[in-house]
Amino acid sequence: MKTMNIAIVAVAIAAALGIGVIGLHDGKSAEENAEASRNKADGEDVSVGGATKASQARASGDNSDPSSAASGTPQLVAAQHANSESSEGNLRGPAIMSAENAKRAALVNGKLRAADAEFSDLMEILEKEGRDEAWAQQMENSFDVALRSHGPGYSGLEVDKVRCGRSVCVMSAVVRAGTSPTSPNADWSGLISNAFGEPWFGQNFMDTRTTLAPDDKGMIFISVFERKR
Repeated sequence: MKTMNIAIVAVAIAAALGIGVIGLHDGKSAEENAEASRNKADGEDVSVGGATKASQARASGDNSDPSSAASGTPQLVAAQHANSESSEGNLRGPAIMSAENAKRAALVNGKLRAADAEFSDLMEILEKEGRDEAWAQQMENSFDVALRSHGPGYSGLEVDKVRCGRSVCVMSAVVRAGTSPTSPNADWSGLISNAFGEPWFGQNFMDTRTTLAPDDKGMIFISVFERKR
């Protein structure tokens, strides 16, 4: 399969937008991203967009107090209960984006269109080129399956349904209230990069562009995927 370059591109338009814009850059090929995904699954630390996150949690030790054995080791029971709750939390994936957050993403989208000609061109293509129904439906289903498959561990995100036309797809995400944008469970670039090594993605897309834009309530991500020509 032909090597595909996928870039997560910086957008230097903070002044024009009136909001800060943070850019990530990942110039790895599809094969390199696939290898990174495999390494992450094997427990190695993987750097995505300049941010390194551990792919595998350390096994918790036995924190029980020997002196508590006679009373049914309450400290150990409490630790096990806390670890169980933490594990259940890590299994949760992104939530469906709320109506309020969808409005926030739409507002940022509009500001980006006014300030960034390339982004504006891609959105105009999406809106005016019409829809390749068979391809668009297939891609939307594939993205949905990928998010469900790779989503566990990213409970700090809310994600809007991907929208595809004939040659462009766009998807937005926000960091959930009370979650740090630097938290591993809010790493949007890490989540979508897991799809880079999947055959359907490499066969259909040539470029990915992600913009990170904070507003007064938190961080918003907008990713645009361009179909191979």
